Amino acid sequence: MVAGHSKFSNIKHKKEANDKKRSKEFTKLAKAIAAIARQCPDPDKNPRLKTAIHAAKSKNMPKENIDRAIKKASDKDCNIEMSYTGYGPHGIAFMIETITDNSNRTVSELRALFKKYGKGLSDLRFIFEKVYEFCFVSDLTEDEVIQLLMESGAEKSLRDIKIVQNNVMSGNESNGVNKITIEFENLDNFDSNFLNKFNDYDQKIVYCPKEKVFLKNDEQKSEIKNFLEILEDNEDVQEIWNNLDMESFK
Repeated sequence: MVAGHSKFSNIKHKKEANDKKRSKEFTKLAKAIAAIARQCPDPDKNPRLKTAIHAAKSKNMPKENIDRAIKKASDKDCNIEMSYTGYGPHGIAFMIETITDNSNRTVSELRALFKKYGKGLSDLRFIFEKVYEFCFVSDLTEDEVIQLLMESGAEKSLRDIKIVQNNVMSGNESNGVNKITIEFENLDNFDSNFLNKFNDYDQKIVYCPKEKVFLKNDEQKSEIKNFLEILEDNEDVQEIWNNLDMESFK
């Protein structure tokens, strides 16, 4: 009886932990949708909103939750987007994107965290490069993607093209479908007409480090991992970028 009770308790605690994690994840997704929808509540006219909704659906967020978040965008007390930078453990630079209904609370919490584990908040935007990223699935080759970009004039702002082979099985045949990521330095010369050739794509802004920092030992890796987990646990934190060399973090 005791063993059975212990097993049931473990399952119950695990379920409660998963439910809590899922609830926090849904809260972050809803805040992102509401904040982005303030610009335009129509996902067909707001690519960032379309991407946010796609991310929510991929996490099995109920449709009514998504619709409620979009409607909340019209509230005067709706959450706002704020970003912060600072040095974390071992001189690693961090760019933190938040969505909050109380910027004073958010900056106070982040300032305390960075002061405790690093060197505090400071303006480190010069360390990162703002990049506009588009991701879609297609059987196009890199040369064909470049040709499309040239035809639309979008190649003038091109930063990089990444193609990952993702062979999808259809029946007994393998379809050569690739995950294609196109990065632009800016959207000044950007013509989105070429994207109309694809049924679905994700658009987001990322911050890439101009130079990367290498970790030296497992102790440093453990401290960085702990710091990342603390940041991710903050409900206001949406995205985290850093200048850590990920190969040295493995």
